[in-house]
Amino acid sequence: MAKRRQGRAKRWGIGLGIAIVLYTAIGFLVLPAIIKSQMLKRLPALTHRRVAVQEVKLNPYALSFTLRGFSLTETNGDEFVSAR
Repeated sequence: MAKRRQGRAKRWGIGLGIAIVLYTAIGFLVLPAIIKSQMLKRLPALTHRRVAVQEVKLNPYALSFTLRGFSLTETNGDEFVSAR
């Protein structure tokens, strides 16, 4: 009976470790790339302006989102809005 509990606890521990690694990798690496690519793809169609995004950071543990080097410019090159 004790061996069964140890085996179950070990499986739970391994599963929890894998879940934490996946959550971390997806939150820090995958989602920022997806967000940036979707912003660059969709915002020009929605706003009819040029879009630039330098960096997107996401921290899944602090639940924070950082956007750097964002700007929308008119088609003639005049700056409409920017956040550095």
